[in-house]
Amino acid sequence: MYILPLKWEAWNGIRDGRKANRDDRCIQISKATNNFLGSENPLFLNVFAPKFKMPDPDAVRGLPPIEPPVKYPVFVFIHGGGYNVGSGDLYGNKFLADEEVILVNFNYRLGVLGFLNTGEGTVPGNLGLKDQCAALRWIRENIKYFGGDSSNVVLCGESAGAACVHFHMMSPMSKGLFAKCIMQSGSGLSPWAFNRNPSEKVRKLAKQLDLNGHFNHTHMPELVRDLKRLDAQALVAQRKDYEMKEDAQMIHFAPSAESGPINGNTFLTDTPSQLLYTGKLVTEVPMILGINREEGLYRSVPILRDSIKLKALNEHWSHELPTHLMYKKENVHQHDDFSKAIRKFYFGSKPILGNKAEDRERLTNMISDRLFIYPTRRTALIHRSILKEQQNKIFLYCFSYKGYFSYMNGFEVSDTYGASHADELQYLFNQRIFYSKISPGSEADKMIDKMVALWSNFAKTGTPYYKRQFNPWLPMPSTTEENGVVQYFQIDTEDRMIPDPFQDRMEFWEHLPNTSLVF
Repeated sequence: MYILPLKWEAWNGIRDGRKANRDDRCIQISKATNNFLGSENPLFLNVFAPKFKMPDPDAVRGLPPIEPPVKYPVFVFIHGGGYNVGSGDLYGNKFLADEEVILVNFNYRLGVLGFLNTGEGTVPGNLGLKDQCAALRWIRENIKYFGGDSSNVVLCGESAGAACVHFHMMSPMSKGLFAKCIMQSGSGLSPWAFNRNPSEKVRKLAKQLDLNGHFNHTHMPELVRDLKRLDAQALVAQRKDYEMKEDAQMIHFAPSAESGPINGNTFLTDTPSQLLYTGKLVTEVPMILGINREEGLYRSVPILRDSIKLKALNEHWSHELPTHLMYKKENVHQHDDFSKAIRKFYFGSKPILGNKAEDRERLTNMISDRLFIYPTRRTALIHRSILKEQQNKIFLYCFSYKGYFSYMNGFEVSDTYGASHADELQYLFNQRIFYSKISPGSEADKMIDKMVALWSNFAKTGTPYYKRQFNPWLPMPSTTEENGVVQYFQIDTEDRMIPDPFQDRMEFWEHLPNTSLVF
């Protein structure tokens, strides 16, 4: 516990790797059953490669590994889940894996096991990111034996996985390990993506665990010693109890800046905004990034369905808003102007009603803008401003397809209100809850073909496109060509470049009072 990832020792004979083991994910509590899943040793990856004829094992026994004659692009996917839940095997062996690319997904340490940072060096933090880095190094060294081109690795992630991709661009540890990137619904600038005060979380967790009163930073080594004595299941369970008491909507253990001497195992040295604004981006590569049009549905609908939460939000706006928009509740009076301005912009002076479509749309927009759309747009603009090589193009998208199946089905929502957070994933990967219900030749099946072609062709050529595409997906223009309007490629039944549909809302966020307190 709390050590750097280690290389797996070699095994004898032939290991059967045809099936993923669900027990190999990082230990976590299932949202569906509330039971424990996984183990304390989750560092496994899955490789899906096009078939090629293998030599007879007996004929090559004892000889060096044989490399296949073809070199395919390598598509590496980092799963999301708020740094707390999820596993690589959920994003698997169909759709993207059917293309002429090598698909790799993997597990990494999550939550308190992967992102605890004592703030003074005892546990430097970001072990989950360092696990990912170890996987990328393994890919660089070994993917050739599966037919992969180690010089053409596309690093892709969704939600927290997308933020991880962004952090890899900022870290010296990841330099040279990937050639392109895709960030779906997240970036290092998302307000939930980064922990600015990690030692505070450790002290509060210690208090929850009642670890011998070691609550201040001078006792961190003793505190970590006591943490290591705990059973991993007990630690994860206590972490959940702690989060329920503190604020279940917040992400408490996340990537953070590391203290102490900088060395080869230091992943992040500062906040992401500081690293970007001071020009310390380590890896500059072509990128796709974007959002789903109604990202915030997964948060807005539960609020509107819960009369207690809705009443609290209406009556105690300034106190409740930090929970839903993920900024700290401390010193609420400092956020008062910020909170009041948000209410006025999205709702005016009217109360929020749970049964009005207009209020659902407004609440969804507010959450989408704060947690996903504004930080993604900001990320794209910053990267465009610091581009040194014009061939490193930036492709910005808005996924707007309102399919029959949605992430919101898990909330027992009968109507599909829009393109919610995570809805695009079902069109890229064989996700079991959707795949059996999508009929060949249906509109959803056509969306699968389109999304897979866009993403896989970006991996192959650096340009996202599909056959018989009428409207091309144009990269963001350089700053010298900019006409003042951000454009998105809208992914829907009919695709086209569109002027920024969020322009007014984004200008509001740009000019908010006291934004330094919450960004």
